[in-house]
Amino acid sequence: MSRFSTENALCPPFARAALCLALTFAISEMAFAQSQDTVISADDIRTSSDTVVLTGRASVSQNTTEVKADTIVYKQSTDVVTARGRASLRKGDLHFFSPEMRYALADESGEMQDVEFTYSPNGIRGHADSIEFKNGVSTNFEGSRLTTCPAGDESWWIAADSVEIDDATEYAFIKGASFYAGGVPVAVLPWAALPATTKRTSGVLLPSFGYSSSKGAEVTVPIYWNIAPNYDYTFTPHVMSRRGVILGNEFRLLTDAFASSFTYDWLQHDSERKKSRYEAGVKLRGHTSGFNYWVDYHRVSDGQYFRDFSSNAYDGATDILDQIAGVSYGWQHFSTSLVVHKGQALERENGTQYAKPYSKAPQWTGRMFFSDLAGFELSGLAEVTRFTHPDKDVKAQGNRFYATQALSYPMRGSWWFATPKVRVTALSYRLKDFNSLNASVASRYDRHSSLFAPTYSFDTGLIFDRAFELKGKALTQTLEPRLFYAYTPYRNQSRMPTFDSAIADLSFGGLFEENLFTGRDRISHTNSLTAALTSRILDATGYEWARAAIGERYYFKPQDVSLSLQNGRGTTTKRMPDYLAAFDLNFTKTVHFTSAAQYSRELTRVTRANVGIRWQPKTSSVVGLYYRHNYAPETPDDHIRQVDFAAQWPISGNLYGLARYNYSLYGKRMVEALAGVEYLRNCWSLRFVAQRYLKGDNKYTNNFFLQLELRGLGSVGSSPMEVLRRNIPGYEKAAFAR
Repeated sequence: MSRFSTENALCPPFARAALCLALTFAISEMAFAQSQDTVISADDIRTSSDTVVLTGRASVSQNTTEVKADTIVYKQSTDVVTARGRASLRKGDLHFFSPEMRYALADESGEMQDVEFTYSPNGIRGHADSIEFKNGVSTNFEGSRLTTCPAGDESWWIAADSVEIDDATEYAFIKGASFYAGGVPVAVLPWAALPATTKRTSGVLLPSFGYSSSKGAEVTVPIYWNIAPNYDYTFTPHVMSRRGVILGNEFRLLTDAFASSFTYDWLQHDSERKKSRYEAGVKLRGHTSGFNYWVDYHRVSDGQYFRDFSSNAYDGATDILDQIAGVSYGWQHFSTSLVVHKGQALERENGTQYAKPYSKAPQWTGRMFFSDLAGFELSGLAEVTRFTHPDKDVKAQGNRFYATQALSYPMRGSWWFATPKVRVTALSYRLKDFNSLNASVASRYDRHSSLFAPTYSFDTGLIFDRAFELKGKALTQTLEPRLFYAYTPYRNQSRMPTFDSAIADLSFGGLFEENLFTGRDRISHTNSLTAALTSRILDATGYEWARAAIGERYYFKPQDVSLSLQNGRGTTTKRMPDYLAAFDLNFTKTVHFTSAAQYSRELTRVTRANVGIRWQPKTSSVVGLYYRHNYAPETPDDHIRQVDFAAQWPISGNLYGLARYNYSLYGKRMVEALAGVEYLRNCWSLRFVAQRYLKGDNKYTNNFFLQLELRGLGSVGSSPMEVLRRNIPGYEKAAFAR
């Protein structure tokens, strides 16, 4: 959702920022279709030629308007009701209560004194010395105050000397407004003209405040311009005491064909880096006449931008910014796309740059799929890509053609399945700009190269089950063995470039893949058999209480294709395969245990492991403990041994504690920590969060978030929601009682 969205909001963000626009809720509720159908009821009804007197539980209603009182006098000729004794007026979700009132149903005119009012969707209640309804054109409140706190709770309220709501302009003109907290006035608004509906309206949006050790004290004040119903602009000064002022700009445009946004944040002079900084972005999604098209462009002034200005550790770890534009078209069994994909390489904390990516400029792809050709499945893909790289002297460039077609025959019974498949793949390169390459680099490649490789695979499995009881509960255990055989003959690819391929991470899903590489540049020499066994325990509803799985891929012959460029065959893949195992157990429906591990027979040790247990007994209550292990002998910097604790827990009825602590056993240091509290009352909440995380080179960044939320009106301060959801798995914002 956009940060400027007003979805599910009582008023636009500017109104909530002013903390007094809740008085303007009436206008949207009072606009309703007119009708002359009038329904009356009472314990006693007396009529004359033009007057109806209703006594005892009296009621007069017309459309969504209803007047109730102990006694009502209704003039039929003027459509005017005079109500006395516990009089009330209901207009949709708005309710007004007064000792007496006069109201003309036809032209929506009337007045009330000493009025109590409520607005049920947001729990708003209030009082006004008087309210005057003027011919459905405007409504005047005199001496009014409101709150979303329940009766008897005076935690906060908003008071105003007068409020005039103009139906024509859809604005509320407010005089002498004040915000009270605990009976003390803490904010004053002498005069304001504010929007009175949930429509987007120009104005100053809700400011936010925060503190970061890398940016200092922060104040952000968005200024919104609703240019037209389908496009708008937001200017956001972001003041940082240690860095300067970022001038944020966002323009959004929505048409029948596409939705788009354009952003540009600019810092003229960074006081820390002593230079100007910027971040630019374009997002577009569109559809017309069967075509889909998109743009996702992101660029920053330098590789350290996110490390300096991001509020979380994840953005700072980004290595490549994508710059993508594409168009696609699909019909029946076919689809095609044309994409340009580039990227900006960012920098590590020590200033070294991540590897620059190849640009695909452009890439054409065509696909086809037939799900049932006399029981067969037929799929195909053709792809033509032009690869370029900024380092022309050491990186090969050129065109790649890739095509693959597969024919399979899926067979399935109630307790078995089997799928034989044959695939043929063609790969061809035409390298360009050979004269620009360093001679030693150029000697590693063939200017023109191609290959053709078939792949044969067979995937089959069985499903057994048995019923049993555990502590009187009927359960079912399954036993699901699965075999997958794949064969691809060896093709020498040692003099072919690697534009976008990498060795695929080993996973349970990857055990059943034909190719051991990602991308299109390598076709693995495969003669392997995968064996896996899965067992699950289910109850009668299908709820899975436990799952255990183990699998391995066995190579009948070494896998001789590698990513490296060298004469002859590539580096031989080990024949001693790794084992994969996983075990998940739900002790109860609130306590969940998960685990997964990879064991290397060659290294005789566990190389990867993840273990975690989480207890989530109710909403906004979760505790989790996790362990993560990754052993990478070829890249020691990727060694990981971390323990992670995260929790959101009620300390008392209204107070919640928030915590996360991530510690590296390998580096013997804290990686990230978070601590905070969330205090919740019937009509307001306060959140404070302190975060500290490692950015690199033993440098830590500290962030502080403080947010006050008023039920039904919005919040002020710096929101910690994204940080909490990222750091505490299962976190749920504590909700106000209804």
